[in-house]
Amino acid sequence: TFEVAGLLTGDGVRIKTDRESQGLIAIAYGQLKGGLIPDTDYKGVNGWQVVTLEEFAPIAKAAAAHERACFRGERLTAEAINAATSVADIEAIVIQDMFLAVYQQAYAEVMGAPA
Repeated sequence: TFEVAGLLTGDGVRIKTDRESQGLIAIAYGQLKGGLIPDTDYKGVNGWQVVTLEEFAPIAKAAAAHERACFRGERLTAEAINAATSVADIEAIVIQDMFLAVYQQAYAEVMGAPA
């Protein structure tokens, strides 16, 4: 649920991150980057706006960084659980804390600051 709950960027932009929105962001960015369209209508959490590639690139980057960080957090947390050899090992894993620590690092690697 964390992956699709939305994202608040460092500059206060609220981005939808449900699966449909992730796909639409990727498509719109590709169309803008490829020069297929000069601008596009984008509906974020705060409503509609017309954006150019320059205006949309930070939104697309944040959404991509969020998705990457979610997958990284899930993978490394699952690997820690799978590597556990006892019930005590599993009980020692605080899943939410581990996931968030990995998420924040992976997001910062792309965005340059913690989420």
